[in-house]
Amino acid sequence: MGKLLSIVLTDNHIRIAELSNGRRGVSVYRLLTKEVPESLVSGGLIVDVRGFAEYLNATLKYANIKTKKVVFSLPSDRIMSREVVLPEMKEEKLKTALKVNAPEYFPVELTDYVLSYFTISRILEDETENGEEDEETQERKKAKRKKPGIGRSRSKLRLMVVAVPNEMVQSYYDAAKLAHLKLISVDYIGNSVFQLTSNQIGDEPCLVIQLDEEHTVLTIYNETVMVLQRHVDFGSISLLQSIMDKKNCSQEEALEQLERRQLIHDNFDDGDELTDTLYYLVSNIKRVIEYYTGRNADHPLELVYIIGDGSRISGLDELFDKQLNLPVERITALKQVSVKESAGLSMKEVLRYMDNIGAVVDPVDLIPKQLEQDIRRKLEAKAYRVMILLALFASVVIVTVPATNFFNEAMETIDLQNKLLTVEDVKPILDNYRQAQTRYSDVVQVQSLVRTNNESLSNFIDIFEQLRPSNISIQSFSCSEGQVSFSALAQGKKTVAKLIQQLGMIANVSEVKVSALSSVFEGNQETVAFSLTCTLINQDSILNPGTKEEALENMMPDEYSEIWAPDEGVEEDGTGGDDTDAADTENEVLEKNNVQSADIEEGGLESGQTQLAAQVNAAAVAPAGEADVAAVPVTEQTPGGQVPDAPAANPGEANSGEANSGTANPGAEIGGTGPEPAPVTVPDNTNADIPTGAAAEGSGPASAKGLESGGTAS
Repeated sequence: MGKLLSIVLTDNHIRIAELSNGRRGVSVYRLLTKEVPESLVSGGLIVDVRGFAEYLNATLKYANIKTKKVVFSLPSDRIMSREVVLPEMKEEKLKTALKVNAPEYFPVELTDYVLSYFTISRILEDETENGEEDEETQERKKAKRKKPGIGRSRSKLRLMVVAVPNEMVQSYYDAAKLAHLKLISVDYIGNSVFQLTSNQIGDEPCLVIQLDEEHTVLTIYNETVMVLQRHVDFGSISLLQSIMDKKNCSQEEALEQLERRQLIHDNFDDGDELTDTLYYLVSNIKRVIEYYTGRNADHPLELVYIIGDGSRISGLDELFDKQLNLPVERITALKQVSVKESAGLSMKEVLRYMDNIGAVVDPVDLIPKQLEQDIRRKLEAKAYRVMILLALFASVVIVTVPATNFFNEAMETIDLQNKLLTVEDVKPILDNYRQAQTRYSDVVQVQSLVRTNNESLSNFIDIFEQLRPSNISIQSFSCSEGQVSFSALAQGKKTVAKLIQQLGMIANVSEVKVSALSSVFEGNQETVAFSLTCTLINQDSILNPGTKEEALENMMPDEYSEIWAPDEGVEEDGTGGDDTDAADTENEVLEKNNVQSADIEEGGLESGQTQLAAQVNAAAVAPAGEADVAAVPVTEQTPGGQVPDAPAANPGEANSGEANSGTANPGAEIGGTGPEPAPVTVPDNTNADIPTGAAAEGSGPASAKGLESGGTAS
C-alpha cells in the first residue's frame, strides 16, 4: 500500500499524519497539527463542507503534502457503541444479522445511522461471556469435547458494533470529494485505539487511558484481548482552558506549563482548582474499574497505561496511581511503528498521533447510506452487465458454431467440386465400364438360361479316353440331358471297379451307376459285360485337383497287369500260346503302357491321348496268322442251369465272327494300320451307337481286347 493521509478532526484542531502500512508495520513520514477555524466543525460533524475542503487543500499545500489518499478517524461523543456476541458466519450474513438486530442494541431510531463493527475476539460457544466457571465444570466440558464422535464447540464472535450519524459520515465523503482527495475509509476512533494499543501492552489485565484534547477513551485488556471500552466526555482542553483563563495565556503556553510544571496534585483534598478539574474523569474511571472487577473477579486489573495528549501532563500519573490504587506507566515507544529519518521526528511527538496511526491498521470502513445504495446499484448493474455479456457470448457461440460448421462444409463442397472437375475425363470411361458390365451380366444370365449339361460332353469324352483302362471295349454310347449311358466289355470285375473309380476323378461327373453286370469265362479269362450311367454337371470336364497324374499312373498297376494287358499271344493256328509267350507279350504291353504314361505326363492331355490310342491299337494286332478264331462267350452258369439275360449288351453278338462288317473300326484291321477313326458327334438328346471291335472284313480275332480298340468313342 502506498502513502496515506490519516486525519483526526476536532472542533479546534486538525491532526494530519502521512503514513504507509506494510508487512513490517506502519511507517511515519510527516506529522502536522493545525488549528481549525471556528464554525467549520462541531462535535465531529463538518458543518461547512466547502469551507473545510478549501481549508484542507490550503493546509496540505502549505505543508507541501501531495498524497491524495485519505483516511478519517471520527472522535465524537455522538457515536454509539455496543458489544455483542454472534455465531461466526460469513461477512455478508454477519452484516445482515447486525442490521436486523440493531434495534435491540441501540434504543434510538436507526434510520439516520450508519452501522459498522469490528471484531474483538473469538470465543467458544460453551464459554460464558465473563468466564465465571468453576474448575469442575471446565473439566467436565473438556472431557465431553474429548469423547469420540463429539467435535469442538462452534466458535462465536465478540463484536463491537458502532452506530454513527449518517450526516456525519456523509460530510466527510463530501469534503474529500470537494478537496479532490480519494477517500479510502472512515474509521471510528475507538477502533483506531484498539488496533494500535493491542500490540503495545502485555498479557496482564490492564487499563489503557487515552486522554485526548476533547475526549477520553478507557479500554480494558486481558491477554491483549479487549474486554470492554468506554468513552468519557472529558479532554485535556478542560485543563488548558482553566490555565488560559487563570493566567490569560495562549493554548500553546498553557500546554507548555502543564508539561514543565507539576500543577496537578496527587489528591483532591488540597482544594486545588486545577486538580479538581480532573475529578469528573477520575470518578468515571473508578466506575469502569468497579464494573470490570465485579464481572471478572478472577482477573483483577494489574496496571494502568496513559497515552494521548494527556500523557505529557506532569503529575497526572501520580494522581491516577493514588486515586486508583494501581501502578501507572507511560508508553514511551510504539511497536511495529517506525519513523523515517527524513521526517526528523521524535517518538514523543509520534505518541500524540496514536489515533492517526491506528486508523490505517484495520479501519471499520463507515459508508454513508447514499453511497452504499450507489455501490449496491453499481454491483447490480455490473451483475446485469455480466449476465448480458454471458447471454451475448452464449448467443455468439450458438450462432458461430453452426456457422463455422456450415462454412467448413461449404469449403469442403467446393474442394470436392474442384476435384470432380479434375477427373471429368474419367466419367465417359466409367460410363462405358458400367455399360459393359451391364451387358456382360445380361450375357452371363442368358448363357446360364440356355446352357445344358450336354455342353460338357466333348471335354468329358476327351478326359474319359485318357482314364479308360485299355482292356475295356465300349459297345454303345448315348447322352441325354447330362445323362451319359454306355455298354462295354471288360476283362474282369476289378477292371470295372477301376473304371468306376477313374470316372469319379472327373470334376463334372456327379454320380456313377452300374445297372447290369454279367460275366463269361473262356478258360482262365473272364469277360464282363456291363452297362454304366454317369450324371454330368454343367462345368468344364477336368480331373479333380491332385488326381490327374495319379489317375494316369494307376491306369495299369502291377497287381492288375494280367487284367489290363491289351492282348495276349495268339498262335498261327488260332490257339493261345504258352505261358512264356503270354508273359513276354504282357511285359511288352506293360513297357509300352509305361512309356505311354510317361508321354502323357510330358506331352500333355491331348498328345497323350493320341499316343495311347496308337499303342493300344498296335498291341491289339496278333502276331500269329490270319485264322478266324471265334471266341464264343460263355455266360456265368446259375445254379439252375439258366443263362441270365444281358439287357445292356449281348456278349454273343459282340464277339460273333458274323458281326456286321459295317460296324467294324477301320483302324482295327489285322496286319495293317488304317486311318484314324473319325470322331463321332453326339448331339443333345441323341443316342449314338459305338461300333464294336470286330476284325475288318470278318477276319481276325474277335476277343474283348480287339473290341476295345475298335469301340473307342472320340
